[in-house]
Amino acid sequence: MEHNFWEPSFHNEPGRVTLDAKITFGASGAPTLTRGQFITSITRTSTGLYVLTTSGPFSRFLGLTGVFLVSTVPAANMGLSVVSAVTTTGAITFKTLAADNSATPAPVVIDPASGEILYLQVYVGNAGA
Repeated sequence: MEHNFWEPSFHNEPGRVTLDAKITFGASGAPTLTRGQFITSITRTSTGLYVLTTSGPFSRFLGLTGVFLVSTVPAANMGLSVVSAVTTTGAITFKTLAADNSATPAPVVIDPASGEILYLQVYVGNAGA
């Protein structure tokens, strides 16, 4: 059976690696890394701003995708935006955003609600590493 979904491939990137994480959120957006492959920790630095620490440096940051699992119908659509990726330390900073369902939604940086889960994939290149 053929799969009809988009998946980043980065076929031309030598040494590409996919980093996986499952992150649960508690009160005030407190994150807990419940499962991570090549991701060692996550820290909340301010409202909706998080820093992932990878297991080591990488040569190129390629991208980040995430899916939120929520227990109730959200009032807003959740999304992610990368702020920075420091290849020498392996630190990746991203923010969580919400856009309401109006005709002209304006994204706002917010903490995910308590109990929400984020399944995250980070794509890096390790050519020469």
